[in-house]
Amino acid sequence: MLRIYLNKISGEFLRTTVLITSKIRVLIVDDSAVIRKIVTKCLKGCDQIEVIGYAVDGEDAANAVESLSPDVVILDTEMPKINGIQALKNIRENHRDLPIIMFASHAHDDSEAAIEAYSVGASDCVAKPDHTNVSISDIGRVVESDLIPKIIHHAGQRISRKQLNLRKNPTNTQQEVGVTNGVHQNERTYLERLSDVRAICIGSSTGGPIALIELLKQIRPTLNIPIFIVQHMPEGFTASLATRLEAISNLRVKEAEHGEIAIPGYVYIARGGLHMALTKVGADIAIHLNSKAAENNCRPSVDVLFRSASQVYGSAVLAIVLTGMGSDGLQGCHAISNQKGLIFVQDEQSSVVWGMPGSVSNAGLASKVMNINAIAEQINLCKLDLA
Repeated sequence: MLRIYLNKISGEFLRTTVLITSKIRVLIVDDSAVIRKIVTKCLKGCDQIEVIGYAVDGEDAANAVESLSPDVVILDTEMPKINGIQALKNIRENHRDLPIIMFASHAHDDSEAAIEAYSVGASDCVAKPDHTNVSISDIGRVVESDLIPKIIHHAGQRISRKQLNLRKNPTNTQQEVGVTNGVHQNERTYLERLSDVRAICIGSSTGGPIALIELLKQIRPTLNIPIFIVQHMPEGFTASLATRLEAISNLRVKEAEHGEIAIPGYVYIARGGLHMALTKVGADIAIHLNSKAAENNCRPSVDVLFRSASQVYGSAVLAIVLTGMGSDGLQGCHAISNQKGLIFVQDEQSSVVWGMPGSVSNAGLASKVMNINAIAEQINLCKLDLA
């Protein structure tokens, strides 16, 4: 059954092809009575959503999830008693697949909290308007333009995962070194392919920040190729992520800028709210940021990055799909596979959610399925002199 939802603010149509037979049951967790009231009023304007209850702190949130069994939880980051991050951890212990959307401000402290939330299992994050001079209409616009579409998207994704039962497939096994795209090759050939890699593209979502931290801190500083990363995050949070990744690694990490030329040895983070694509400019590769329609209900989208990388780098690109809900990156991996590029996928055991990497693995596109440490080891073999 095709459901179509019109975004009242942007006029864009969001589609989900799964059957939603009843209203999406939403639990709102926020210590602000004003925020709870505004969000509730906006959600009631959508006939696909029903607000089933409230919680005012993290302790109440965990109890409400158990008693009310919501389809989606909207969770504030800063609350009394138990804050949103700890509440998220507590809920995730028993509800690994429950969509939990963080509702955090642009303020620096809240940006850091949002990054930590993604690391421990937040499904998504919506940026509240800045606290200073914020109006009811400002909050309402954010709820209608950003929060409602994400509620519908993640509820649909959860139903889809249950219908497809993707997690039944046995996983958690690392493919042998000589298996690439399902074809047995000798060790020398595989290492030659790694030595030819001229760019690394990484896609991640739920659980992505902690996976990126673990990955980047193990990459050798002499790796003289550019790394491009799409982490699903809204506008206002990716700058903090770039700062954190640079602090823990020996690499130069920055938020990508439109039109800049990619420099070997740099790590570029896609800006929240913008797609990141790569284009050729003479002998150089330039970064192109755009606000075109979301893909897989994501902007930035992993598919956009991967497709463009396959066009400019051909077989010399290494794509890596890390933990995350949904299947963003799958179509991009098809494009990279068609160009004979390499594709690494994080294994199920080490993933917070094995949606994005699982979709690529189940499609038979993964060159290797590995944990983060093994992926880092393979990256460090790129651009090595085999003579």
